[in-house]
Amino acid sequence: MNREEFQIWKTEKERKYDDDLEILRNDLANRGLTFSGVRKKAEERLRQILDSDIKIVRMQMEEAEKRKSEWFPDGNWHPLLLSTFISILIGIVVFYLTQLK
Repeated sequence: MNREEFQIWKTEKERKYDDDLEILRNDLANRGLTFSGVRKKAEERLRQILDSDIKIVRMQMEEAEKRKSEWFPDGNWHPLLLSTFISILIGIVVFYLTQLK
């Protein structure tokens, strides 16, 4: 997931949080618990879930970017990876050509 995809995911997650919060408030209001401590605890729990989900995905995204930067410095193929890929490709072609009669 890149940063742009992360921002889109985060926006959608926050919209879902707002929807869930509205549902929770309506549910508690219908049960007469609007001004009780239950509402505040439930809202805090929803916010904690949202924050933890965002934190987990952000950490995963940053780890993926770190791994990608190790293999593709400056956005280019790592020279060792590129030479290995070319060597394997040449080996496959040579093997295939030697099998033809």
